[in-house]
Amino acid sequence: MELRAALALLFALVAAPLAAQENKPKPVAVGPVTLEIVARSDTEQELRHGARVLAKDYRIEAGPVVKAGAVHIALFDLWAGGNACTAWPLIVTVDAAGKVMVDERFEDECRGFAPAAEADAIVLVQRAFPGLDGAIWRIAEDGVKRLGKLVFEPQPGSTWADLDKALDHPTSLFEVAPVDAAARRLAGQHYGEVAQALSVASPVATRGRFLVGTGCRPHSCTIVEGFIGIDREAKQVFLGLKKEGRFTSWPALARWPADLRRDFESWRKGR
Repeated sequence: MELRAALALLFALVAAPLAAQENKPKPVAVGPVTLEIVARSDTEQELRHGARVLAKDYRIEAGPVVKAGAVHIALFDLWAGGNACTAWPLIVTVDAAGKVMVDERFEDECRGFAPAAEADAIVLVQRAFPGLDGAIWRIAEDGVKRLGKLVFEPQPGSTWADLDKALDHPTSLFEVAPVDAAARRLAGQHYGEVAQALSVASPVATRGRFLVGTGCRPHSCTIVEGFIGIDREAKQVFLGLKKEGRFTSWPALARWPADLRRDFESWRKGR
């Protein structure tokens, strides 16, 4: 018992400074001011300017900082945690007098963003998504301007043989050209809605010859949910959509392979 108590004390003495170091505020210089990323708990971080809280989320990371004319501009990536949306970019602008301004316009955009720093601006590329256009933004001294849009297209030349490269997420299946074409043909005007209903998801499951992916729409899980099944041998796609308690399938469920139909029924019952 004495040895066990001694080991426990030693672990506590070693762990305490490590925890303190992890929770130490992370300074981020933005022109004439220094902001701080502060861990409030294991599930919440804050971006602060002195006592002022500029933003809070599950995780916050500093991005590029540039001087744009008379102001300094910084991007911060904010995550909600779990399998929710990918990070969204918070724009912080600081003028010569040290006034800090926050722009949260992208908070509800649940798509990937890729920033690139220029000499006097930050260019932000917003990912195109099946059924949703992306965009290219330029953040400079004169504000945020949209330079143009990006249209989703599957990977050129991709075939059914590329399915194994697209199992990280159900929406990655749409990157495979014949899958995307089949989904557009099946769902018609609901194509984008089905894809968005797969946005918040875990990796695609492999069940013998079949692939199965399920998910939900950001901020609407349990209300809008999606299903995609693929028969790799028959080279066929099967889609499902739950919206406000109503289920739709493409094609009609009677035309689905028995194994996929069972997966669909389990998904419909919430198992």
